Amino acid sequence: MALALQILNGEAVDKEIVLPSRLFTPENIEAGGEWLENLFDAF
Repeated sequence: MALALQILNGEAVDKEIVLPSRLFTPENIEAGGEWLENLFDAF
């Protein structure tokens, strides 16, 4: 929502926008999945 307001106000925004996502597996489904950014920190 904040980005839409920035665009409507004529402000510059980043060309690339990364949306947070979760990975769901049978092992982590009860915990609500795992954020993908946490998975990439391991590499």
